[in-house]
Amino acid sequence: MRLLNQVGLAGFYHFLTELRPSYLDKGPDHYGLSLILGGGETTLWDLARLYKGMAQNFTAIPEPFGEINCLKNKSKEGFMPETSFSPGVISAVVNTMADVSRPREERFWYAFENDKKIAWKTGTSFGHRDAWAIGFNGKYAVAVWIGNENGEGRHDLTGVVRAAPVMFQIFNALPQNRWFAKEPFSNRKKVITVCRESGRLAGQLCNLTDKKTVDKESFRWIPCRFHTEVCLSPEGTWIQPHCKDKFCTKDTLFTLPAEVEYYYRESHLFYKGLPVPDPECIGTSSSLSIIYPTDKIKIFIPRNEEGKTGKILAKAYHSDPAAVLFWYLNDKHVYTSPAGSDPKVFSLQLSAGSYELSVIDRSGQKSTSNFEVLE
Repeated sequence: MRLLNQVGLAGFYHFLTELRPSYLDKGPDHYGLSLILGGGETTLWDLARLYKGMAQNFTAIPEPFGEINCLKNKSKEGFMPETSFSPGVISAVVNTMADVSRPREERFWYAFENDKKIAWKTGTSFGHRDAWAIGFNGKYAVAVWIGNENGEGRHDLTGVVRAAPVMFQIFNALPQNRWFAKEPFSNRKKVITVCRESGRLAGQLCNLTDKKTVDKESFRWIPCRFHTEVCLSPEGTWIQPHCKDKFCTKDTLFTLPAEVEYYYRESHLFYKGLPVPDPECIGTSSSLSIIYPTDKIKIFIPRNEEGKTGKILAKAYHSDPAAVLFWYLNDKHVYTSPAGSDPKVFSLQLSAGSYELSVIDRSGQKSTSNFEVLE
């Protein structure tokens, strides 16, 4: 949702409408950012058509997202969307869908032979009213819907628990199951060198690199700039550039902006970032950022059962857990985050209006966010 907000909701909605899904006709503002999570409406038949289209797109069949023919010898009718994904994109999507954990009924799926490989996805509607599972391989596309005709929800009615096992049973019963014999775009690909830590094109300071097979060259490829040459003391502390007279050893480290580092650390336990600054050489660095509320965001705060307005939870990240942070709301001090708290959070009771929230550490580093609270 964060990525869709940056890329743009309107453009994404327009792209989806080019595929002509049924009932996706209320405009981007009606669905909001939930559109990226499946917040739109369509039919099982149309979803089957779209997943069938992904399989045909993967094998370079022209006009892949056209209608499904009910009869083998029936001529093609209706619209034929010209939309298709690029070779690199469709290869990445299909291979990712084929490399996910299956439900417990299929927990030994990795022991299947190659012709049992399936690219698949599940979905569950709000309130557990619908459970979906759709998958495809080189021979078949199977779509499953489970639910009540009156739309009544049921506990534990989810795509993974209920619909996916049925889909896999159908695949297992079908004859001549097989994965795609060959990617037709393989001869158009090239090998590039990427940074193992950032995934971008390898830069001069990247120590760990990998070879990656990709589609044709793209102007979107960006060299890695997340490595920093630093000086380390014998104790392993960071000697900053303005302390040139101190003895140090040069090293190259993978470092991220504070707002990215906060999320990256949660899934990368071995990420180190910048070491603790040397106590005799303390300066400033980009290690502080407000995580929430983000800059220029508009916030609606719901009321509780008693009709009282709730609170928002302000959150900041500092690469040094021992840092003490001072919070200011419209230039007025409102809170001090003690050393050792990670992340730095506190609650705010706010009425409607515009606000500027700032956070500062003892060395003078500062992060600011301007946001608006709606009625």
